[in-house]
Amino acid sequence: MERNTAIKVENLYKNFKIPHEKHTSLKSATLNLFKRRKYSIHKAAEDISFEVKKGEFFGIIGKNGCGKSTLLKMLAGIYVPDKGSITVDGRLSPFLELGVGFNPDLTARDNIYLNGTILGLTRKEIDEKIDEIIAFSELEEFIDQKLKNFSSGMQVRLAFSVAIQAHADILLIDEVLAVGDAAFQQKCFNIFRDLKKKGKTIVFVSHGMDSIEEFCDRVMLIDEAKVADIGEAKRVIYSYKTLDLKQKKSDKQEEISDRRWGNKKIEIVSLSLQNEKGEESKVFKTESIIRGKFGFRVRDKKVADASRFCVVDIGLYDVRGNLTINDQRRLNPEDFKKKEIEFAFEIPDLQENKYYFSLSIRNAKNGEVYDERNKEYEIYVASRITGLGLISTPSFWYPKINILGMLRIRNEEEIIQDTLDHMSKFVDKIIVFDDASTDKTLDIVYKHPRVIEVIENKTWKQNRIQEETANRHQLLKRAQKFNPNWIFYADADERFEGNIKEFLNSKEAENVDAIRIRLFDAYMTKNDKAAYKKGQKLLGFRKFFGPERRDIIMIWRNHPDVKYEGSDQREPIIKGNVITKFYCQHYGKSLSEKHWEETCDYYAKYFPKHYSEKWKNRRGKAIHQESDFGTPLYTWKEVKKNGIQIHPELSGKEAK
Repeated sequence: MERNTAIKVENLYKNFKIPHEKHTSLKSATLNLFKRRKYSIHKAAEDISFEVKKGEFFGIIGKNGCGKSTLLKMLAGIYVPDKGSITVDGRLSPFLELGVGFNPDLTARDNIYLNGTILGLTRKEIDEKIDEIIAFSELEEFIDQKLKNFSSGMQVRLAFSVAIQAHADILLIDEVLAVGDAAFQQKCFNIFRDLKKKGKTIVFVSHGMDSIEEFCDRVMLIDEAKVADIGEAKRVIYSYKTLDLKQKKSDKQEEISDRRWGNKKIEIVSLSLQNEKGEESKVFKTESIIRGKFGFRVRDKKVADASRFCVVDIGLYDVRGNLTINDQRRLNPEDFKKKEIEFAFEIPDLQENKYYFSLSIRNAKNGEVYDERNKEYEIYVASRITGLGLISTPSFWYPKINILGMLRIRNEEEIIQDTLDHMSKFVDKIIVFDDASTDKTLDIVYKHPRVIEVIENKTWKQNRIQEETANRHQLLKRAQKFNPNWIFYADADERFEGNIKEFLNSKEAENVDAIRIRLFDAYMTKNDKAAYKKGQKLLGFRKFFGPERRDIIMIWRNHPDVKYEGSDQREPIIKGNVITKFYCQHYGKSLSEKHWEETCDYYAKYFPKHYSEKWKNRRGKAIHQESDFGTPLYTWKEVKKNGIQIHPELSGKEAK
């Protein structure tokens, strides 16, 4: 065995005999004493061979019953193989089954000494480490209780806390950690990261593919007791996910290689990279711009019809396989027409060395991989920098965005098409936060050519005072990654008037950091109460408006210090020169009488301490003769002259 090899397994076989008959009584056993018993053979390992290098984090995956745990027990010496050899270079610590090495009638403290001794620790060493073990297990309160009174999760905490203290060169870890709670699992994963940094050899069996991909240098897939695949983690995980497909003759799978896999329903056919001079190149300097484009072809038209779920990922890896920068975006209908996607990004401060591009197109809904080209494209980065790590960079995909629109929506099926068309007059691209819509809003959003990204919140949370501000902040953080010059936030029921785009592109805006827009509420009146119908233009839909004016920051220059915080905040926190300009018609109270009643119910239910009583009293009062503040109503032309600014403290709040 080579000196850098920790474990070497050669031609391993292991079978178990499964009796056809089970004798459960003395009489039954006596009567069948001389009768030949029949067995079936269960193959747990069949001609398994592999090596684990010293310092390697090696994963083993496969379906339940394929032989993963049996293999680990043979590595630990618990089972003896029927045939083949296992060579281990180093001290080994197994963490395989719950309760192994524990006595349920002893206290947890006594079991620490018992289990620690089994793992090779001296009593003196255990004395020195016992406080650390107890603290890590978080069982201080129960440490002198008998183990038989512990839950399975508490036993896992104790067992793992002892196992990591052993003087082991090699650690064997089975799926047993799944019993622990999420917080403790995270602590264990932090230990994994530390062990990996220290160069410990770890063999890890898990059904958690995210953990396997994050930690493992290589992965082995076992299927029906045989080695089905072994190699780079991401590729072997793909093999695992497609096991069922391979067994169906009707599904023709493309050949899987170390660098490329997928079913090729969408196929990446080309990639070109250019330097700042527009020349094709494979050598780039740090802080220079890489511009690139890749082409693809669609081999299954059904995929294009479901484009809302198609996502393209791009990443840059160093020579050790560490991801240094990455990004992703959804394919939109326009992409399927052009069949070519451009991207650009600035190379951050990376170590001078070779780097590898990865490209993939997949289905974000079901995980189906269409085409994965893993580290196929090599470039060289020239730099004096010696640091490595994941760098937060602007988005790859839209380097030329000047004005980026942000929308937060929920169940806007009636007006969303007009909203997106209206916003498109003022912005270059739009990103959307959908707050758990239950109608067909998202179907419309995904088809709009200006929409470049949708954040789908799947779970509706009732604490709206906090949630709506948090949603806006999440949307803002994603918008900043696209690195636009300006950000324009709007709600779906707002319509704007003014030469916004022209102003933001002018010299007049050079010293402006943010813009407050004058917002007025539209009202239904006796002679103007027809309900809004899908397809109508919402701008100018109502004749009358209240003079109460909220001056709200809706447009601002992109800066990393801009943020939303607190509760019920419509405005972000911004420092600098803020001016007031342009106008906004707000239709939150006037789409229809039905919508008015739904709005009353919404605020009465979800804002009990803030607006509940006010909106309860508004039920049945959709038709107005005056504003909600008791002032006369005006036409749009008149209200712009007669507007009354509401107290500044209310300006940044929701328009309620």
